[in-house]
Amino acid sequence: QSERELAFSRSMALGVRLPLIFGLPVKSAWRHSAKIETTQSMRQSGVTFAGFSERFPSSESSGGRISCLAAGKSCAPRYVPRAASFHGDVLTSVQENPVLEAIRTRRTVGDFKTEPVPEQIVLRALEAARWAPNHRLTEPWKFYWMSDSAIESASRIAANLIEAKGNPKRAASKYAKWRATPGWIVVTAKKSPEDPFVEQEDYAATCCSIHNLMLALHSQGVGSKWATGDVNQTKELAELLGYSLDQENPVGIVYFGFPAREDIQSVRRKRVEDIVVRV
Repeated sequence: QSERELAFSRSMALGVRLPLIFGLPVKSAWRHSAKIETTQSMRQSGVTFAGFSERFPSSESSGGRISCLAAGKSCAPRYVPRAASFHGDVLTSVQENPVLEAIRTRRTVGDFKTEPVPEQIVLRALEAARWAPNHRLTEPWKFYWMSDSAIESASRIAANLIEAKGNPKRAASKYAKWRATPGWIVVTAKKSPEDPFVEQEDYAATCCSIHNLMLALHSQGVGSKWATGDVNQTKELAELLGYSLDQENPVGIVYFGFPAREDIQSVRRKRVEDIVVRV
């Protein structure tokens, strides 16, 4: 990579646009954490606050990870999985490219601290989510960011499903774990029954937006887990959050929070040459 390409990739990983694009000066760079979108524009982007007041944090960011991003610096995640060996010479050091580093080091996190995640961090991740690739720009996604009371109700709905299968002990254990998880975002995709192919494309685009969301959370030291359990398809959850299963397709729940453990193990993946077919 040239110095310009490397700088550009680093800036995009932080959500900051360089004041120089294709060699042409831009009047002003986008200051990522200094200007959070207004309530109206966030709603237009598909963010729904389930049970939250309409209060957004101040545009002036607080300290810590938020201020280091505003300064254009890389914020090291609180947890960094042990790096697996990378086959071949495709990439000598993922740390030279923050985008690749975030992709390679993100892992599913299932155990969280009860400490709440600052709203500014979540808003930044939601901002990243809406920039997922999307054919026809249908922007089919909706993000239902749940309040504490909504999490309690959803945890009860999910636990009741397990208890109905004859396992009350497991239901109680899962309820306690879900209830203690500090962050839930339910993600749905718009249905298009008149055009199954568009609906399929929109589901795929929403999956990409979830990946953006999880990578953005990870880059700020927040772990997450994408779950597609039975509760996702229930009418009870849809009614709790205020959407219709006839109009929106549940894609999953993203649980998030600061990881309870920092020694997240890496996993082995197939080698590049095992999955690429040159034709």
